[in-house]
Amino acid sequence: MNNSLPIRIGRYHLAPLVSIRKDDISSMLGPEPGVYISEYPKPEWHKRFGLRQTRNYALEKPRCMFLQMAEGSKWVSPTRNVPKGKSTKEWQNEGVLYLAYKPFPCHRLANILQAISLLGWLWRYRREYSYCLVYNFIWPIYLAALGVKVLLHKPFYIDFEDDYTTQRKNWLKDSLESLVRRTVDGAICTNEHMTRYFIGKPVRVVNCFADLEYSKSADFSFKDGMIFLFSSALDNIRGADLIPDLVRALRQHIKEFKVLITGTGPLRPMVEGWEYPEVKYLGFLPDEDYASIIKQADACLVLQKPDHPFSLGSFPSKIGEYAKYKKPIFILRRG
Repeated sequence: MNNSLPIRIGRYHLAPLVSIRKDDISSMLGPEPGVYISEYPKPEWHKRFGLRQTRNYALEKPRCMFLQMAEGSKWVSPTRNVPKGKSTKEWQNEGVLYLAYKPFPCHRLANILQAISLLGWLWRYRREYSYCLVYNFIWPIYLAALGVKVLLHKPFYIDFEDDYTTQRKNWLKDSLESLVRRTVDGAICTNEHMTRYFIGKPVRVVNCFADLEYSKSADFSFKDGMIFLFSSALDNIRGADLIPDLVRALRQHIKEFKVLITGTGPLRPMVEGWEYPEVKYLGFLPDEDYASIIKQADACLVLQKPDHPFSLGSFPSKIGEYAKYKKPIFILRRG
């Protein structure tokens, strides 16, 4: 058997991930304290998934972004803090200021009150910060930051995490987002493709805050008996449909291996119906069980399709989680 790269999967091939882009954002934000405004964590996450299933990694990047800001900066959330539990307790100790109230029956009313509450706080403490950094174009947050720019002449920057215009088919919403992008003073983008929206303005690219230094000496060869972990939303974007092609390709290189799958999504019935002896679907796991599984893995897979429109406006969050366990990470490349 040939255990050398590349492992080809259709029009893609598996490639080791040994580096990511992390520009210095302090040179754009400056040495003065600022305000980071993020709506995390959303109360509706707990209604949808249950508290035990809320992953810390979904909250990790906003926390790391805040830690890059100057001393004296503040982190504000216009949404209600989630109930305390093991999966979020540590994160809540970061000192986030929550300004909103209990959920309202009318979502729009809640948004209006969030924007008013946030703008009031920003006005009241206007002498304690020199700029606003806001997470994505979420309109209560955006309107409050725009109000600060107009009324107080303080710049505001966007922490641009998800570009929904790459997949959304609503010309009115897309046109509106294109317009509001012009009002920001600079941007921190999650990948290089998103910088095209901010020509002529200061832009930094931060894929994620993972430390991949360990990967430079990691073993990316394929060996008999390997355990691969694929943990993701089970959909066509993130490559769950490519698992059968992956299995067939790996069989050409190694005799024995396992592919463990965790997560849920629209392709879950298909995944549950597979009869490949090398593939085992484990469901959507609580944090403790997930940690145990990832420790067993010899390598982790990120199969998000690089040429899908969604990938032009995002970066796989799982990479940060895998890197915490210092696992070799394979991603898809074109060609």
